[in-house]
Amino acid sequence: SSDLVDNPLLEKMVAQRDSLQIVPYGVKNCCAQIVQGKSSSPYLTIKIPSMSALERGNKAIKVSTNLIGSYNADNVLAALTIATHFAIPTAMAVKAIESYKPSNNRSQLEKSKHNVIIKDTYNANPTSMSASVESFALLDSKNPKVLILGDMLELGKESQKEHRGILEVAAKSGASEIYLVGNEFATAYKYLFGKKPSWLRGVKVNLFKDVEELRKVLSKNGLKKRTILIKGSHGVHLEKIFDLFAIRIILETTEDKEKAQCWQVYSIISDMYQPNPSRMRDWLTIPKSNGYESLHTTVLGPENKWVEVQIRSARMDEVAEKGVAAHWKYKGIKSEAEMDSFLKGVREMLENPDLDNKEAIN
Repeated sequence: SSDLVDNPLLEKMVAQRDSLQIVPYGVKNCCAQIVQGKSSSPYLTIKIPSMSALERGNKAIKVSTNLIGSYNADNVLAALTIATHFAIPTAMAVKAIESYKPSNNRSQLEKSKHNVIIKDTYNANPTSMSASVESFALLDSKNPKVLILGDMLELGKESQKEHRGILEVAAKSGASEIYLVGNEFATAYKYLFGKKPSWLRGVKVNLFKDVEELRKVLSKNGLKKRTILIKGSHGVHLEKIFDLFAIRIILETTEDKEKAQCWQVYSIISDMYQPNPSRMRDWLTIPKSNGYESLHTTVLGPENKWVEVQIRSARMDEVAEKGVAAHWKYKGIKSEAEMDSFLKGVREMLENPDLDNKEAIN
């Protein structure tokens, strides 16, 4: 029934695929309730009625995720639907969903010394950008909200239309300030400014040609006591401003000593400042599947504010910024045989997505 459709686009796709078995799910279809988050704990929580639970006293299944934004509800419900289809116990599926923590700057929450920051710079398209900003607008926050938005890339002829649409959503979000990075947003804003729509009046907008220009401004002036959403296409490289909201310690050392020295730095910091064990992230012992290596901790710093500290070597930092190609640079390609070995590793990664990137090229 159309009354139970959350996403008209999916409904249209289903209508074009008569031969497929359709398993419906969604907020409306599952009668799900989205519990609105606060800036202190903005993670998505969903309550879903269960027939068996209702028979035991009108209870509901509660899923407390580590995801930010009500737009992630579809993903959670899809996962539960798939689990039900394959007869996986609901409790087990819920536990698995609740244990998942996003990485790679996909809707990650960070609390720096002065701000609450939502980092969502892995990628951006009109649908995800609009959903992210709209969800941010609903977020309950004691502090003023700030949007830092980077261009959505590779939209072709529709680019300006889509960027103007996002600007309207952003202007109506209630953000106290909007920082726009890139030529597409700048062109769209200048066009709309000339048209003078009512929804743009009184909105404070700052334009930057690239992330380096933004970085210089934030380095001098900074943002304090703000709740900030950082969203943009990966190619805009908004992740380059993250260290302005955290402390990154990069060690100049050799590869055989880097892990031990990272732990030594961690020990020194933990002796000086109270750490938060629940926010410790050890990607030294077991790197991420994309080769990322780092040690993250959060400590109680001056003014009783929690501060994130990232500890890694110069080699690890270059791999984090430039990917596995940087890792191979440190290994050194000195002969045709070594190049063949490298290409073999790349082939293995393509043929086996579960293979760890670094394992494949070592």
